[in-house]
Amino acid sequence: MYRLIAPIVDFANTSINLEPYFEFNQTSAHRTSQSVDIALLDNEKPVVMIEAKRANKNIAPEHIEKYLEDGVRGVVSNGFDWILCYNNFHIVHSIWNGDMNQINTSALKSIINFIRGKESYSAEWSQGQTNVVSNIKPVSPVKLTKAVRLSNTVTAPKSIEECRFEASKLNRATPEDLAFLDSLIDSLNQMYGEVPLGCRFEFRSSRVSFFNESVSESSSRVGRIELGKKNPDIIVLTRLVAFANRLNSIAPPRPHDKGPHMRRYRLPDIAGSENFGRELGAIIFSSKTE
Repeated sequence: MYRLIAPIVDFANTSINLEPYFEFNQTSAHRTSQSVDIALLDNEKPVVMIEAKRANKNIAPEHIEKYLEDGVRGVVSNGFDWILCYNNFHIVHSIWNGDMNQINTSALKSIINFIRGKESYSAEWSQGQTNVVSNIKPVSPVKLTKAVRLSNTVTAPKSIEECRFEASKLNRATPEDLAFLDSLIDSLNQMYGEVPLGCRFEFRSSRVSFFNESVSESSSRVGRIELGKKNPDIIVLTRLVAFANRLNSIAPPRPHDKGPHMRRYRLPDIAGSENFGRELGAIIFSSKTE
């Protein structure tokens, strides 16, 4: 559903350079916790919100307006039809002219200008109820084979030495990944001399997760590293690192696309990975995480 929508949003964003964020979680006007498909952020605050629907879905302003605060621009689209919403007013544009079998460039320009904050609001904008019915009937391809998901073995070492051994077996890990993991394991060893009760590592071929059961959460996972990225990709519980100035000076935190309860870090190099692992270990494995 993103293939018809994301390219237009990306192009519009080239001149305003906002931070794109997928699955932006917040509470809607219906008082339920839901995620907007795409949000364009300025200092972690949404400026534009886009709800993406499949090409054969009908769309209405209420699909996006329930998320919008005053001054925030909203879009709901099925790729062909676009509803632009602002301060309880909306307008409908269709970028495909079926009669002429070509793109409606005027509508496309209006959509891009709206995302960029340059659209002029006129009498064509309305507050009435609108329901745009899709005329598209996509044909699903016939699957020749059925995919079978492969299991990813999980290993939970019991000792420091076993942790080091499992880290050395990670074929996908980059030198930066290993520098971070070695430093994180070292910090645990220096604090306790062993893997303490309630703390553990879980090793998979694609990532390593860290747990501390003293953290009062529905899940005791406090962070993870996804292996094989150009810059180590790490997420950590926000409340553990929100005021960790030394840690955040090594790599700036970013909001994670699964919600504000996690912070995401991308580490710059081997030295930064070592320093980050050392600082992070002292935070997430501390017995005083309550």
